[in-house]
Amino acid sequence: RRRVTMETLAMGPDAQVLLLLCSTLGLARDGRPLSAAEWKSVAPAIERAGKRPGDLLGMSVDDTARVLSVPATLATRMAALLARGGQLALELERLQARGIWVRTRMDDDYPKQLRARLRSQAPAVLCGAGPLPADDSPALAIVGSRDVDEAGLAFTRHLGAACARARKLAR
Repeated sequence: RRRVTMETLAMGPDAQVLLLLCSTLGLARDGRPLSAAEWKSVAPAIERAGKRPGDLLGMSVDDTARVLSVPATLATRMAALLARGGQLALELERLQARGIWVRTRMDDDYPKQLRARLRSQAPAVLCGAGPLPADDSPALAIVGSRDVDEAGLAFTRHLGAACARARKLAR
């Protein structure tokens, strides 16, 4: 059996850290990634320390707390999240085999319009299916619960069809 690592998925260390800290991918059901607000407090601390997110890989809890000036409880939680690289790599491979892509704000092909419009509010992690939008092409994303009911699915189908019709009319 082939050993799956983050390196086999061609992901840079900064993107790895963002996925490990801010996503539920490969995380046990009782696990809790950093919230958007927590990441928004950690990201500037990394920058102030003259570090990149990837520099957190392999840092001790004490070093993380000291370098980033974060509470020991947060540094401990971050260390636990960062230690699950193997589980994350397996989950990414599983998703990739199903045609689902995962991008972080650290990736070059993260949608530029989304980053420009939302700036610091842009989601740290995006998952999707189908082609990633080209830089200047219009795109549509429909976001919702994984536990959507039949009425929600019907609405989503209707909305997608209406958007496709409107796009055809605009040409």
